This record gives sequence, structure tokens and C-alpha cells, in this order.
Amino acid sequence: MVRDRLLHYVPPHPRVRPRIRKATAMIVLPNTCLSLAALCAGLTMASTSDAAARTRRDVYVTPGAVDGVGSRDQPYGSIQEALDEREEDWGQVFLGPGIYREDITVERDGVWFFPWRQYDVVIEGSITIKGKDIALRGFTFRSKEKAVVIEATAGSCQVQNNRIVELADGGTGIHVEGGALIIGNVVDLRQCEAKGTVGLRLRSGGSSLPRVDHNRIAGADLGIVVEPGRPTAATWSITHNEVRECANGLRVLADGVVAKYNRLWRCTGPGLQVQGEGCTVEHNAVFANSDPTNETSPEADKTLPEAPAEGRTLHVAVASTPEGDGSEKRPFATLAQALADLKPGDTVIIGDGEYRESVTLSVLAPANAPVTIRSKTRHAAVVVEGRLLLDDCANVHIGGLKFVASPSAVQFGPDARHCSVSDCLLVTTKDKPSSTISVSGPSASHNLIEDCVLQGNGRKQVGIQLNCQRFNQHCTIRRCVVSGHYYAVQTGGGSYPTAPPGFHVIEDCDFFENQDGVHHKMTDCIVRNCDLHHNTGHGVTVRYGARQLIHGNRIHHNSTGIRLHSPSHLVRDNLIYANTKGGIIATVIMGEPFYDPPTSNVVANNTFWENGRHAIRLEQGARLVWLRNIFVGQSPDQWLIVRETTGRKAPWDQSGTIRMADFNLYHNGRVPLLTEHEGGEHDLFVDPKLVDPENGDFTLAPDSPARDAVPETWDALPPIPFATGLDQQWRTLGASANSRGGR
Repeated sequence: MVRDRLLHYVPPHPRVRPRIRKATAMIVLPNTCLSLAALCAGLTMASTSDAAARTRRDVYVTPGAVDGVGSRDQPYGSIQEALDEREEDWGQVFLGPGIYREDITVERDGVWFFPWRQYDVVIEGSITIKGKDIALRGFTFRSKEKAVVIEATAGSCQVQNNRIVELADGGTGIHVEGGALIIGNVVDLRQCEAKGTVGLRLRSGGSSLPRVDHNRIAGADLGIVVEPGRPTAATWSITHNEVRECANGLRVLADGVVAKYNRLWRCTGPGLQVQGEGCTVEHNAVFANSDPTNETSPEADKTLPEAPAEGRTLHVAVASTPEGDGSEKRPFATLAQALADLKPGDTVIIGDGEYRESVTLSVLAPANAPVTIRSKTRHAAVVVEGRLLLDDCANVHIGGLKFVASPSAVQFGPDARHCSVSDCLLVTTKDKPSSTISVSGPSASHNLIEDCVLQGNGRKQVGIQLNCQRFNQHCTIRRCVVSGHYYAVQTGGGSYPTAPPGFHVIEDCDFFENQDGVHHKMTDCIVRNCDLHHNTGHGVTVRYGARQLIHGNRIHHNSTGIRLHSPSHLVRDNLIYANTKGGIIATVIMGEPFYDPPTSNVVANNTFWENGRHAIRLEQGARLVWLRNIFVGQSPDQWLIVRETTGRKAPWDQSGTIRMADFNLYHNGRVPLLTEHEGGEHDLFVDPKLVDPENGDFTLAPDSPARDAVPETWDALPPIPFATGLDQQWRTLGASANSRGGR
């Protein structure tokens, strides 16, 4: 049965007045957040500012295609053809699903290789990188001699999330001589019968700073080997890797290597061998190997030093003499002096005044004896154009400082974990960059940013940058106020189709007068109980990744409330109102790579009120479920739900489809025709009787038809992710009392 559903007319309410805030100057500079995020790894992947100065073209490849021009409709037929035909000096090469039987050498700079559509790309050959700013992500290799080679001429490269499953006798999974971040790759040869294989072979030869982090190797004859090569000022950093079920684990033959937090176990030979001089080898878990050499506890990579009997209290004052000893009477004169040799349990009190310093901290403290760094008077200790970098740190807490014109004012660096920055004020001055906070990692986890105020100046800088394109995970942002930035919070960086999980929580925050409130490029994150309003773009954008939970927020007076740009998200319990272009838009941007469209998204128990143009817009392959929502439009002629059918769409685009829509309440607007398969049998078309929505009170009146609208015995709805069980809360339509300021 098909139903034409034209809603009853009710005079529209007056619009809610926007909150008045002091205007800020709009001075636009290039976005540098990506290069900041790469700082600790010694990388400078092509930033937005670099790209602006280059000619760029993204090209597409499908194995076996003929007469290709590199477009999505006419892709090249091989990787080599794409490299030969592509004249631009920077861009992305998207490889479609299939098997590529090629040995490729990349001699040019600025090429990023990614899968197209996030499906399997198998390379039965090798890729040798000689250029700079090369990214290689998300591929499966079945190779012979070497799968991936980073030659000495390479620099600022990134090899991430690749899988190597087959080598010939004597083969090497990843051979590295030049500068690169090698992170998140898996070399699993347990089903391969080859002999004499090496998972990762590292040989110094370039001048860039290399890092090998969070890789997993299994089934090789030698898991990781660091060999001496050409003398270089760079130091190999090998951290957080796992080697298991190999003949030998980690073998260090070169000098000056840093090897920390690796897990080396179940090897038939020694798990760890160190023959180089001047190496830093600590906090490695070496256990369950047949050869007990260098064995440690299985928890050695997690153990922190014990705290002294009593922590010290150190003082800093700008007017002090250089001979100060840190006591209250003779304080240190600089931050560098006070933070140089901290011990667990220490407290550093920073006196009033300006400090123009950038300091790197490396201190491991247990949870019961943290290191505390705080301002003596709240926001009176001012760091001007400086930075505090938390390098190899644990349980270091920074509080009460003020930062002025300090990009990456507090930076959670390579191995910062269980650290926090709280109650800090980050501001800027005229013609200076905005002060920001960044989690650059690549292995920063379980960190906290809370009660901070970030006041930007309209420049294209991200307030809080969580670089989740690496292994920065479990960061919590709580009760922060961010305004005047490009994005208040961004997870991930760059336009990457592969988005590793972050498991971050952004809660109880106030984000306004930014471009976007929250901009996701990752997987597994929660945005809850936030106020996202008066942003010129979107309240929340989910661009890449999956499984985001957007719960209990007020999302209002933005251009668009929520943009869903990828699959498998849950939007639940939000008040979404007075957004000028619409409540939710589900889309893949025209001209962007067609990864996975916004399918399998569930929109449940939200209240949509007087959003401009539409409440929900589906386009370009989107498939949504919406259940138990309240929709109130601006006029009886407004389409509340829009399925785009414009002739401007490309031939490969498809209009959005409704997977299921039922038990919704619609009022003062129009709804498209639905079939029985799409749902709608239990929809209501009445006034929901909201108490005072013009003034932000969306409480349901006692006699609202949205109360108890779902029968107690009803069990035919599809299951809702993260549902509350059988407490009958979901019998009522719209946002619940858990929404920020809801009923």
C-alpha cells in the first residue's frame, strides 16, 4: 500500500533567536594540523598548505581496465599506468578491488595510495618507494623477494595498515632504509612455507627520522632486525610492536637504537638480541621463548617505576635568578629547569608571569604518585608562543595554565598515556596563530582533556586534534568550550579512506562559532551530551570510519546539524533544531572517492524541530533507518524527509533509500510516499505538544501523543544498537531526559 501523507497545517512558531556572542576577527591561514600531528614521528606528510601550492589530481585504478583516463568512470588498468600517465605533482591513487600483478617503483613525490571502496586490494608483487611524502595504506601483499621497500632517498613516508601474507624463501616483508613511519602493519607468514624470511628489515641510510610502531609479525624466521648502514643522525625508534611464533624475535645490530614497549614471545629462539652500542632497550615484554636470553615479565611493557617515599614540590618564578634550586624561597627561573628531571610524585608550581619556552617532558609515574604541573594562580602563569610536549610520559597532569598564540600548546607525543590537561585557557592575539591542543602520538592513549577553554581567532586551525590515523586511542574530551576554530575537535587528519579505531569520548562540551563542532575521520567514537551550535558548517560531521555514537546532544543553529558520510552509525536521543540547511544529511561528497556510502545508519528517538530545508536528506547511495523520532517542520509545504533525485548527479550516484521508518511523529510538513516494505504503518501525524520549543524547552506536555506511543507488547521493530533493554523508556517518541536539557 502506498500512502500520500500531507500533514495538517499548524501556524509555525517564531524562530529561536541565536545566542549573541562577541564577534572575532576572521583571519585565514593554511591548516597545519596534519603536519603538527606528524611532528613527533619526524614526518611532514603533505599538509593542506603544501597541497595548495601543488597541482593535484586524484586518479582511480581497476585491474585490467582498458582505455582509462584515471577517472572514476574510466579508471586506469594498472598502478604503473597511473604513475606513467599522471602528470600532477601531488594526489591520491585509489586502487579498486582485485589482484595487481605488478612490481612498482615510485620515484616521484607526493603520491598517496589507498584502497577504493574499502574492499580487498591484493598486490602480487612489490612496491619500492624512492620519493618523499608517499603514503601506502590498507593493502594485502603476496610477494616474493620484498613486499615493500623504503629506499634511502625516501623521506616523510607512511606505510600503515598493510598486510603481508606470502613471501618466497629469503623474502622480506618490509625493508626500510629511508625516513618513514611504519605503523599498524601485519606480516603473518604462519600459513606460508617459505624459509629464511624476515618480517621487518631496518637499515639506516637516510637522514629522516624513522619510527616503527604497533606492527605485528608472526611466522617469520626473524621478526625484526635492525642492521648497521650508512652513518646518520637519525635514530631508529622501535616501539609497541609484537613479534610472536617466529624463530627469532627482535635483533638489534646497529648502534643507538631505541626499543621500548615491544612484546616478543613464543619464539623458538631468543626473543631479544642486542649487539649494538648505545642502545636504549627497556620496558620490553620478552617471555615464553625457547631461548630464555633477555627474558622479562609478560607485564614489563606496562610496569611503571615505583614512587619515592615523598614527592617534591618545585617552584618556578619569572623574577628568580638562574641559580634557583626550586624551593619556594629560591625558585627556578625557567620551565626548562623545573621540568628537566621530574620524579614520580613531584608537584611543580608555576608562578605568575610570562614564559616564552617550549619544553619536552619525559617522566613515567604510577597512578598513585602522579606528576602535577599547575599554575600558582589560575591562568596567571602564561606560556606565550611555547609548547609543553609530553613525550614518553605516564600520569603527568597539567592544570590552570594560560597559553597565548601557542599552536599545539600541549602536545601528547609519542608515548603519552594516562596524562591530562585541565582547566587551561588557550587564547590568541592579533595576527598570531590560535592556541590548540594536539594528540600526535603515534602511540598516545588513555589521555584526558577537560574543563579547558579554547578561544580561536577564526584561522583555519583545529582546536583539539586527535590524530587517529595512527594508534592514538581512548582519549576523553570533557567539559571543554571551543570557539573560533576551523573544527572544535577533529579525529584523524587528511582525506583517508581507511580509519583505524580511536575509542574516544567527547562529552559535556560547548562548541560554537567554528566551521564544524566535531569532525570525525575515524572509527568507534562517542559524542554525547554536548551543545553544538552556531557553527558555520556542521554540528557533527562523520566523514570516514564507522560505528560512531552521537547521543544526547543539543545540535542547533548550525548550517547543518549532522552530516553522515560513512556507514554504521547510531544517532540517538538528540535535540536537533533550527539548523538552517537541515537536521541530518546523509551523503557522499560529489567528486570524492566512493568509499562506503552512509548505509546502515540508525536514527532513533531524536526530536527534530524547525530545521531549514529538511529534517533528513538522503542522497547518493544512503540507506537509513529512523524510528521513534519527532519531526516538526516550519510549514505544511516543507518536505521533512528528502530523497534526492536531481539531474546534476553523476551516473554512478544513486538516490538515498529508506531501509525502515516507523513509529515516527510528523507535524507541520510533508513526508515522501512509503511502501509497506519501507514502513510507516504506525506513524502519527499530530502536534507533539512540546512545552516551549521557541525558548529551547522540548519537554513533552503531560497529554502529548508522543508519550507511550509504542505499545508495551510491540516487539516487531528491528533491534537498535546500544538499546536500553526492557525499561520501556523507548515507548515514548523523541529525545529523552538524557538529552542535554531534554525532558
